[in-house]
Amino acid sequence: MHAPTYGPRAIACRALAVLLIAASHPALLGGQSVPHPRDVLGFTPGDDYQLADYGQMQEYFRRLDAASGRVRLDLVGKSTEGRDLFIAVITSEENHRRLDRYREIAKRLAMAREPTETEAQALAREGKAIVWIDSGLHALETAHAQHALLLAHRVATDESEEMRRIRDNVILVLMPCVEPDGLERVADWYRRTVRTPYQDSPMPWWFNKYVGYDNNRDYFMLTQVETQAVSRLLYFEWLPQIVYNQHQGFYPSRIFVPPFPDPFNPNIDAGVVRGIELVGAAIQHRFE
Repeated sequence: MHAPTYGPRAIACRALAVLLIAASHPALLGGQSVPHPRDVLGFTPGDDYQLADYGQMQEYFRRLDAASGRVRLDLVGKSTEGRDLFIAVITSEENHRRLDRYREIAKRLAMAREPTETEAQALAREGKAIVWIDSGLHALETAHAQHALLLAHRVATDESEEMRRIRDNVILVLMPCVEPDGLERVADWYRRTVRTPYQDSPMPWWFNKYVGYDNNRDYFMLTQVETQAVSRLLYFEWLPQIVYNQHQGFYPSRIFVPPFPDPFNPNIDAGVVRGIELVGAAIQHRFE
């Protein structure tokens, strides 16, 4: 179970590279009744001087869920200030019908002491790769939360042969915004200051009621309802083979992908480190 030799993990490595990069390119779209983000927002995510707030984001995903049998919206808790936390599960209609079975397989494979080697190989052949992508962890890093709308639409509607293979072999668990309270504050402040001399000024208050900006530092202690919800989803309910937690840099503009420089944490299993390197290599190959 240490080396990434089983089918779902290898498929997931390739699929993640495709998912992250393909969303920025034109698609061959089917299912014209499925709304594009611009149909709900009135603009395309990423347009200059536009920023979707959390309420708009949630409304778009509600409509996507209603229009597409490939998308299922799950409410998974409440934020600190009482906003809905949700994930979108995106895969083929056939996979949705067997979702409980695939989650069971992922859990058994994650508990590596339970199945024998032969059983693990059989489960891996039967299962699907579960890929988790989350966005909006730090509220000021707005690009990936806005991008999540385009990614969801692309995976749900693209009828290219490549994306069909991904939907058939991958279950995408997408959390479009981990920090909804912060996104609301950022969007509100931006709209109040855009096209004024104060457009690029920092907010005079924090993004999160209790932990300020660095809410990811809470994952060692789980004092916040948001980190509790994400940890429950990752380690008890979905057990994904790949977890992609997005961050956004500022200046200078650059893209960071694995493999990361030494030294590695010696407490992390070598198979996990190698898996991360393979994902990074797939992303780099796709860029090239």
